[in-house]
Amino acid sequence: MKKDTKLKGKRYSKQERRDVLSYVAEHNESHGRGGITTAVKKYGISAVTIRNWMSDTTVGAAKPSHTQEGDLYRQLADLTDAIHKLETDLENKHTELKLLKKRLL
Repeated sequence: MKKDTKLKGKRYSKQERRDVLSYVAEHNESHGRGGITTAVKKYGISAVTIRNWMSDTTVGAAKPSHTQEGDLYRQLADLTDAIHKLETDLENKHTELKLLKKRLL
């Protein structure tokens, strides 16, 4: 059975989203509230859609590619290893300090 493509909603570009969100922010800043409501009336976009865009931190941001993502995971793993090594060194220094204190007492 073929899906009816007429059921899909309008797709908005990142620029359109940015325009709507900046309008909402400007309206809220100058009037205190009501930006979403006025944007709904002005642009004809549902309030739920605008709220979803507002909660989506990636609007307008480029999604990292798989290689960039892999690089980030590699950096994270390297930092985790470095922190573990430093914590181990710190524990060794604490042990050495305790031994020296015992020898003094």
